[in-house]
Amino acid sequence: MATNVNRTELVGNPGNDPEARYTAAGTLVATASIAVHSSFKQGEEWKERTDWFRLVAFGESAEHLSRFSKGERITVTGRLQTSEYTDREGLKRTSVEVVVLRSEPAPPAQAARRLATSTRRGVPQGPPRLSACLRRRDNGGASRAV
Repeated sequence: MATNVNRTELVGNPGNDPEARYTAAGTLVATASIAVHSSFKQGEEWKERTDWFRLVAFGESAEHLSRFSKGERITVTGRLQTSEYTDREGLKRTSVEVVVLRSEPAPPAQAARRLATSTRRGVPQGPPRLSACLRRRDNGGASRAV
C-alpha cells in the first residue's frame, strides 16, 4: 500500500488580519492570506518573488491563526486542498488553499536564513543526505556508514 503525503510549511507574512467566523454548526473558521518571499538567481542577477497563498483554519487551529496580525512573520503548517467553483462569467475555476493545522510565530528572516539554509555557489542546499547523517567514525578513524 502506497503512502501519500500532503503537507506544506510556509514562512511569511499575513497580508491581512485573519477573519474569524462561526459556522452554523458552531465551528470556528479563520481565513487569511500569506505572502511568502523568495529569491532566485537568473543568470548573474538575483531576482525577488512573492507568492500569495490563501489560508483556512478550523477549530483550535483557527483560534491560533486568529491571534496573528497583518505583517507579522509566522510559520504555517498544513495541507493543500483544491476546490472548484464557477466565476461570474460562468467559467469553471480551480482554487488551491492551505488548510492550516498549526501556526506559530516565525524567527526573524535573517536568523531563519542562517539556521535553515546553507549555501554553496549561491544555491540553497537541502537537508543532508541520509547516508551522511548515518556516518560515524570507527576505531581506526575512517568514516563508515552504519
